[in-house]
Amino acid sequence: MERTSTSTGRWVSVTAAIIAVAVCLIGPAVTAAFAQQSDLFFVVDANGVERVSSALLPTPVATDPAPSQVALSGDGQWMFVAYANSSIVSKIGAGGNTATAPPVDVGGTPAALAADQTGDVLYVLRAVGVSGAFNASGQVVAFDLVHGTASQPVDVGESFGAIVVSGTHAFVAAGDLTVLSSDGTVAGALALNSPSDPNLFNFAVSLVINGATAYLSVNTYNYAGFNGFSATGSVQVVDITDPAKPAAGASIPLFSIPEGLALANGHLFVGIPYVWADSLYGAGFLPSDWLANVNPSDGTVAWINLGTAGNVPGAVYSAGSLAAAPDGNTVFVAIPSGDSIALINVTTGMLETDTIPVGNPTNLAALPPAAATPTDLKLVAGDDSAAGPVPAGGVRAAIANVLANDTLGGVPATLKTVEFVDGPSNGVSLDRATGAVWVADGVDPGAQSLTYVIREIGKPANTATGHVTLTVRDRYAIAASGDALTSVPGVASAANVLANDSLNGSNGTNIGDVSITITALDAAGGVSVDEASGAVSVSGDAAVGSHVVSYHICERAAHNCSGDAQVVVSVVNRALVAVNDAATAPRTGAAAILNVLANDTFDGGPAAGHAVISAAVSDGAGVTIDTNGFVSVAHGAASGSHVLAYQVCEAGRANCAAGSVAVTVSPYAIIAGSDSARLSPKNPATAIANVLANDTLGDMAATLANVRLSPQYTVSPATDKIALNASTGAISVLKNAVSGTFTLTYQVCEAADLTNCTSGKATIDLSSGGGGGGGGGGGGGGGRGQ
Repeated sequence: MERTSTSTGRWVSVTAAIIAVAVCLIGPAVTAAFAQQSDLFFVVDANGVERVSSALLPTPVATDPAPSQVALSGDGQWMFVAYANSSIVSKIGAGGNTATAPPVDVGGTPAALAADQTGDVLYVLRAVGVSGAFNASGQVVAFDLVHGTASQPVDVGESFGAIVVSGTHAFVAAGDLTVLSSDGTVAGALALNSPSDPNLFNFAVSLVINGATAYLSVNTYNYAGFNGFSATGSVQVVDITDPAKPAAGASIPLFSIPEGLALANGHLFVGIPYVWADSLYGAGFLPSDWLANVNPSDGTVAWINLGTAGNVPGAVYSAGSLAAAPDGNTVFVAIPSGDSIALINVTTGMLETDTIPVGNPTNLAALPPAAATPTDLKLVAGDDSAAGPVPAGGVRAAIANVLANDTLGGVPATLKTVEFVDGPSNGVSLDRATGAVWVADGVDPGAQSLTYVIREIGKPANTATGHVTLTVRDRYAIAASGDALTSVPGVASAANVLANDSLNGSNGTNIGDVSITITALDAAGGVSVDEASGAVSVSGDAAVGSHVVSYHICERAAHNCSGDAQVVVSVVNRALVAVNDAATAPRTGAAAILNVLANDTFDGGPAAGHAVISAAVSDGAGVTIDTNGFVSVAHGAASGSHVLAYQVCEAGRANCAAGSVAVTVSPYAIIAGSDSARLSPKNPATAIANVLANDTLGDMAATLANVRLSPQYTVSPATDKIALNASTGAISVLKNAVSGTFTLTYQVCEAADLTNCTSGKATIDLSSGGGGGGGGGGGGGGGRGQ
């Protein structure tokens, strides 16, 4: 079968038929003879409609075929019976006599019936469209049985739900809550859905009324839930003081799919035929055998399992229709799948062992509440005991709330439903505002007890007595031992002050057992103790030296504290080591030949990122260290050894180390290119204008301004007819030269460093018939002169 909302057109599959919800009528006291039978009710079952008397024995009162529903007039005189797949409703005397009025054709399949006080007006929720289908829309019509007239139909959206007549109004729970006047016109309404959230669909399926309050059984479908759909339910409390303007109050969540309702002795009993289950393997409505016992005054819920309430082995005994006995002491629960009616003892909130065997009970109707006062709900005060020894003068309650295991009518008792009666204290006292048990300071160690009395609010005679037992212990020995440690800055948890403190003779106190109070801060700043954990922290800017923090500890369970202790922290700098460096560079210059920080260390790791050069360094001779630690040699820096001292410091702290770098600057390289010339020996001439023309000094051309030619030179083979002019660099062939090939070897030295020399060669070819003087030839070797 499919459960569908006609107002939204959305549906969810249900694997079992939805059981008809209860019709509960609340009105004036019963005037029929049945009023003396406090547990009288009517049931629709396989035998028709049966009356169940105080002997709990069913007696047939209407045997027409296939009845589906039964409802009673407010005075208990008349019974109205609807039939499956029929639009006919019969009016029969509640005593079981034959029909005294013609049957009423209600114009559709009835989904719910209710009658007014005298049985003269019948309200019918009928399906419009497909008869009996959940996807049919719903209408409510009021039939005046005295005059044979019917009101105009009122659309209510859903074709399943319940009707309750209270006073001069009929309240219809069918999707939303609709209120009708006695003439069948709409007096008021309460919408349960918000247009702002179209994915959340609430619909009421049942209701009961208690004075000016209505309780609606509401199912909630969430189409944006887990895997696209989820379902749950609740009891919605509605204020109907003004029927024209019903107002929603509290919502009591049940986390399941509620349907049938019964109100007895101030408690709501809610049938839970289904629960929604969703897993990786599938989702759907699963049959449930649970019944909720709700105290609407504080929203507390107790759960009753119906697993033993049926007579069909293997079936799930789900609650169908519910009805409350007129005296309010029993709730009857139809179990269609178990061929039985379960009995709930309202005073205890317990399922009775016995059941009433009937075949397939589908609908119940009970007489209105009797004038007699119902039996008091059973009030139980369970005994309490402290989990372990508790200290006198404790800062926490020995027992948080003695009501935690107390019940009223099977539902947890709360301070909204019960109150404490004054009792003796003797040092172990009860806080009437919270239910907590306290042990005063000075109570003797050993076994102690407390007796308390609770009574139902509004019923002073309904009382119960509870007993509290506990063991009082002496205060634990407690000591804060203080600490001394050495730490570097920037340590978030250098130690824990509790590590050597003690409580009850146990060293290493747990922060869950004691609290920490700082009594004196570190005057120098930078060292702190976390009261929440006991961790000692040293900030990154803590100064080097001694820091002191004072504290004490207190037992959390009692007013029991240690004396003050001191945490003494000696702050030292992290190790910073500057390792000396050495490098070589040419006089032609070089940038960033090394970084002095590369082999320096901070706290055992690289200094880079933690330390900086305090200031740039220069030796004034062309070698520098910048603030990032890079060493550079300027062009033309003096050759030889340069030693520069530097200071590296921890960033943001006065933690420094000294280092040095030795840089050897190499002299300029002198390159003397080879020279050659060919000419005749017959005429004197200049063979080479300047031997320096193809010589270099470092990255510069060698000139008579930056180099010097030695006046000493050699010619091979020896001759005095070939000469070098050291002041011009010219090689000349003199008069009377002889033919042959001659090599002139000369020396050139750096003008600024006459020890930096090299030699060059010029080849002179004096052949008979030779030409004029020649220029420089190919390259020659370089180096320092010998």
